[in-house]
Amino acid sequence: IGEALLLSILGEKVKIRQFEALQQSLSQSNLKISPDHLEMSSYWGTRSGCNITRVGSDGRNEDVAKPEQEGIFKSGNPRKILQEKKNIETWGGILPDLVPRIYAYQEDHSSASLLIEFISGPTLEAMIISHSPVELNEALDHLKKTLRMIWDKTIEYKPRPIDYMEQLQRRLDAIREVHPDFFREEQKLNNLNLSSTEQLIERCRLQEAEIKAPFTVFGHGDFNINNILFNNQKQRIHFIDLYRSHRADYLEDIAVIMVSNFRLPLFDPVLRARLNLVIRELFLFSRNYAASMKDQTFALRLALALARSFYTSTRFELNVKLAREMALRAIFLLESVAYHHEHKLDRKDFSLAEDILYFG
Repeated sequence: IGEALLLSILGEKVKIRQFEALQQSLSQSNLKISPDHLEMSSYWGTRSGCNITRVGSDGRNEDVAKPEQEGIFKSGNPRKILQEKKNIETWGGILPDLVPRIYAYQEDHSSASLLIEFISGPTLEAMIISHSPVELNEALDHLKKTLRMIWDKTIEYKPRPIDYMEQLQRRLDAIREVHPDFFREEQKLNNLNLSSTEQLIERCRLQEAEIKAPFTVFGHGDFNINNILFNNQKQRIHFIDLYRSHRADYLEDIAVIMVSNFRLPLFDPVLRARLNLVIRELFLFSRNYAASMKDQTFALRLALALARSFYTSTRFELNVKLAREMALRAIFLLESVAYHHEHKLDRKDFSLAEDILYFG
């Protein structure tokens, strides 16, 4: 009955314990919103096992009806909520204005909740789809500057193994559930042996085991274009959804953001050209950075990272044509890496076919 009343009052389905946690979080924060003026709206629904809600004043009290008197309330898995809190604190020590401020944190035996700042501004995805080319280019320039600042501030010159193929292997069952026909069996054509999908990935994993990223940076971990915001008024990039942030090869984030552009199911020629433009800008930016850092295995590691992102992204895409394009690109990259390794070619001479990045 209580939850039915909350639904009637707030217009949003919320559990009693979740509402109690929100009340406690609001009382600890500087968001001066009383329960009788509270307004809630589903922001992303459920992501990564956590419920995400936007909270603010209903506007009846002008003293608190301000944009800055809004927040994002996350509740759910205690381990994930706590990890996001820790990551936000880490990011805050790197670039304080990059991520949301933490207003309150609550934890009990079975769940946790986090109340953080609501950051205004369109996502990079929205910029691509609905903003002018001038605005999009401005956002891209700020994104590249922000990434360079992050990499310069967090770089550690200690080689580290990469694990793109291990990440891919862990997701094969999930891919198979959605697209079982994207897996080929071992075949033989005359004197040519074709590996199965699993065998091909394992061949590349053996190559990967011999490669290390020459340095690491602190990365987002889920660097999709809907996790990047651009505040035009403040001329500032913001990162959100930071649960997976960790220290890694900088190409991990670069591959994810390029594929997150590629996989958008937009087929209008103008929009597709804009997506390809963003991908190219990010590719050139990362390649120039690699050259400045004398990163000799840039192309080989990027091929592995892209293959991982292309293949794993198919499990989110039900448009079979687009999903197949991603799977075929992943296979091409894996075949290229395996061939390079098995013919004992120099790793620094690996060539990444740039056309693989673009669709349409």
